[in-house]
Amino acid sequence: MNTTAVLLVIASAIIHTTWSLLAKRSPKTAGFYTTAVAAGLVVYAPVCVPHIAANAGILRAWPLFVTSGTLLSVYYVLMYRTYRRADISLAYPLLRVSPIFSTIWAVTLLHEELTTLALLGIVATVAGCMILPQRSLRPTRDTIKLGHYANKTYAMALTASLSTSIYIVLDKLAMTRFNTAADYRVATDYVFLEMCVCGTGLAIYAMISREREFRALTRASLAPIIAIGPMLIGAYFLIVVAMARPDVKAAYVSAFRLVSVVMTVLAGILLLKEHFGRVRIIAAIVIFAGLVMITLG
Repeated sequence: MNTTAVLLVIASAIIHTTWSLLAKRSPKTAGFYTTAVAAGLVVYAPVCVPHIAANAGILRAWPLFVTSGTLLSVYYVLMYRTYRRADISLAYPLLRVSPIFSTIWAVTLLHEELTTLALLGIVATVAGCMILPQRSLRPTRDTIKLGHYANKTYAMALTASLSTSIYIVLDKLAMTRFNTAADYRVATDYVFLEMCVCGTGLAIYAMISREREFRALTRASLAPIIAIGPMLIGAYFLIVVAMARPDVKAAYVSAFRLVSVVMTVLAGILLLKEHFGRVRIIAAIVIFAGLVMITLG
């Protein structure tokens, strides 16, 4: 990857880690995330809306951004519900294992061959996920215990990653329909429309659940709402723009952005003072290495 793409992906990883830490300390409700996404859309609307109005052809991709946005709202609901139950140093790596599912789609649906590197990556990622909930690296009778893995934390986080693997494929498909190399703003316009759908999905979920106290949330959590909304949209803007560059392979962007796994685990341990730091750092490094091998393989 060229220097510009590398800087874009590093910036995205830093922003993603930052807003994830804020999310861990913020109200974990659909109302909060609806308001946060809305705040982000307000920030970017003056730039994106006029461009979309002048280039309405992007609206023809509505089946893609509607489906992606809906799946993205599912991801956020499962994400904050996972953060309710677990430390960020445990939850975040599980939320980022979507390359495993992407590989499954490629093999089963597209009949692609599984390379040796990708196979080793799957083994490493699964091993990292097995290490993640352990309190020590020393094997005991309780080391491999079904309750460590057959629980709601793992189920919700892995389902969130499953959702991610689908909407990322749809987003890549959408990018092939437009000349994003000539005009990178088309990529950000697409993300803006996707986030509009996501915000709508979150609002609907908030209204049918008991997580819709928008006024109370705004008064109590104005600062994180204002910070998280623009950051969660901006981080994905940077990734899509990096992938839209003609001299950059999407696989390398996807692999490089996974550095956020290690960054977030370290931040959770050092800043949030979460326990079992050594074990989780090792697990995060193993998962990161595995995901990179899957993506590049």
